[in-house]
Order: sequence, then C-alpha cells, then structure tokens
Amino acid sequence: MRFLVLLLVAAALQPLAVVAQTAPAERAAPVNPKFTTCGTKLGDILDDLDAKAVLDRIVPALSKHERVNESREMTLCEIHQYVPDNLTGTQLAALDAGFRELKK
Repeated sequence: MRFLVLLLVAAALQPLAVVAQTAPAERAAPVNPKFTTCGTKLGDILDDLDAKAVLDRIVPALSKHERVNESREMTLCEIHQYVPDNLTGTQLAALDAGFRELKK
C-alpha cells in the first residue's frame, strides 16, 4: 500500500518537473542578438530606431556628437579604444544587455 501511495505522489509531481524545466528557457533572451557592441557597426545601430533608442538611453551624447558620421563604420568596442573615458566598459555592458532585450 505504501508503495502505491509513493507511486501516485511521484506520478502527480511529474508534470510539475517538466514545467519547472521548460519555463526558464521560454524567458531566456535570444542567444544571438541582432546588435552587439563589438560585432555591429555604429551606423547599423543608428539606422535602427529601437537600437538607437537603447544607445540614446545609455550614452545620450554619442548619437548627437558632431563627428558621429565619421564613426559609422566602427563598432562601439572600437570607439571605446579611442575614448575609454567617454564610452566606458560599464556602458558597453549595459548596451549589450539592452540590445539582448530587443526583438530580432
């Protein structure tokens, strides 16, 4: 009788285990985001309204800079090498996090 009760309890809990295993995968961010700080040119980010909104939220002065058009062919990581005080590693990490939240 005790074995039967244990078997019924185990059978009842089985669907919960499946839900617990699949739920985090549904909430996970895209593995390969469309935009990244080291893999996407600044021009492509500026041309996309959603990506530009992320950029403007985290580094508001960059897209308004008078020489921004000269940097359109560079990635944000490349720009960071030249102006690390104006575009920090913390900002790059925040940008990547913001880009991951965007839909492809």
